Amino acid sequence: MGGIATSTLVALGLGLALYIVALYIIHHRVRGQQTGREHDLTEFFISGGDLDLKTAIATLGATEIGLITIAYNVQKGFNEGFAAFHIGVAGLVGCAIVGLTGFVVKPLRASGVQTLPEYYGKRYGQDVRVFGAAVMALGGILNMGLFVKVASLFIVTLLGLQADPAIVIGLMVALVAIAVVYTGLGGMRSVVATDVFQFVLLVIGVSAAIAALLLVVPFETVVAAVAEKKGGGGFNPVVNESFGITYMMWMVLVAGVVSSAIWPTALSRALCIR
Repeated sequence: MGGIATSTLVALGLGLALYIVALYIIHHRVRGQQTGREHDLTEFFISGGDLDLKTAIATLGATEIGLITIAYNVQKGFNEGFAAFHIGVAGLVGCAIVGLTGFVVKPLRASGVQTLPEYYGKRYGQDVRVFGAAVMALGGILNMGLFVKVASLFIVTLLGLQADPAIVIGLMVALVAIAVVYTGLGGMRSVVATDVFQFVLLVIGVSAAIAALLLVVPFETVVAAVAEKKGGGGFNPVVNESFGITYMMWMVLVAGVVSSAIWPTALSRALCIR
C-alpha cells in the first residue's frame, strides 16, 4: 500500500469503524426522538425549528470549520505569522454586527419561510423562486464538489496511495453517498446530529494537535521565529504587507457578514433556531 505501515492501516480502519458505529447510534437515537413528531417539511428542512442556541452554534461550527478552512488558515499563519489571527477576529466582528442588527437574518426568520427559494417566491414570484433554486443548487454542487475532491485527495495522501483518478472519484462517490443517505433518513435533524458529533471531534482533534505541536516546537520558539522572519508585520496586520486596513475590512465583510448573513448553510441554521 505505497509503504504505509500495517499498524497505521489497522488504526485507520478501527477509527473508521468506530466513526460509522457512532454515526449509526446517533442517527438511531435521533430517529427515535422523532417518534410521534409530525414528519412534515418543517421537520425535514429546519429540524422543526426548535434548536437551542448552543446546538445551533455547534452545528454551524462543524459546517464552517473543515479541511479547507483549517488548511487555508494554517498556510496564512505559516506565511504571515501571528498577524493572521486577525482573520478570526474579523469574522467575530462581522458575525457580531449581524447578530446585533439582525441584518438579513431577522426579516428572513420573520417571513416564516423554511428555505431561501421559498423566500424568493414570496418576495419576487414563482419564476424567481425556481431560477434562484436552480442557481443555488448549481453553485452548491460546484462548491461542495471541490470540498469533496479535496477530502478525497487528503484521504488518498493519508493512506500513502497514488492519486489515481479512479480511486479519487470512487472516494468522492462514497463520501457523497454517505451524506445523501444520512440526510435523506432524517433531514436537517439528522444533519444537525452529525454536525454536533463532528464539532466535538474537531474541538478534541484540533486541541490535541496544537498541544502536540507545542511539545515539539515551544511557543517561545515560534514567537522568536516570527519576530526574526517577519518583524512587526508578523504580529500587527495593519503593517503587514500582505494585509493592511483594506484587507482587514474585507475580512470583516467576507469572513463575518457574508458568512453569517448570506452564506446559505449559515442562513439555514438560523432558520432552525427556536
